[in-house]
Amino acid sequence: MKKIDLIHTTLLIVAILTGYTALTYFLLLLSEVTFLSGPFSDLSMRFAYFAILTGLFSFACIILIRNSRRYASLILKDEPEGSWEDTARWNLDRRNLLLVLFIGIGLYTLIQAAAFLLYDGYHWFTAKVSGGFGMETPDSRKTSVALELLRLTIGAFLIYAAPNLTNFIENNIAIRLQEENPDRGEDSQST
Repeated sequence: MKKIDLIHTTLLIVAILTGYTALTYFLLLLSEVTFLSGPFSDLSMRFAYFAILTGLFSFACIILIRNSRRYASLILKDEPEGSWEDTARWNLDRRNLLLVLFIGIGLYTLIQAAAFLLYDGYHWFTAKVSGGFGMETPDSRKTSVALELLRLTIGAFLIYAAPNLTNFIENNIAIRLQEENPDRGEDSQST
């Protein structure tokens, strides 16, 4: 498997996870429809919450599926193009698995944080404009917006720093593991 195929597969897995999250919010949206006609006024806000999140996660899933090959090449932009073709078989060494793991976790965190940030940012803005008349004050959403910005930053950092984090782990931690278990390295080489 080529390196670009490994990244492409990771993006497709993240798209599937995002689609599953959209499906979860869609089912919650359907359950809210049954209670929407009730006497509770805050149910319409919950209905809107689930509708917005269903739409955002569905949009992210569709975008990832359609453009995952292009995004994979953007992630590997610093790699020489010939290195994508280096291996024609499964080359799942620790370095490639760590790279894919960091990219997948970062992208999934980024997508979730972006969806929640858009929702919380909208409600923070509306509470600020309305002067806090209603159920929420502007300060009640400020903390959640700040937390989602932090999660968004962490997700983007994981994607950006995935090659450097992988190299750091391989150069520092993997060497220590081999030094601690010298017998294990010899056994794996002899088989």
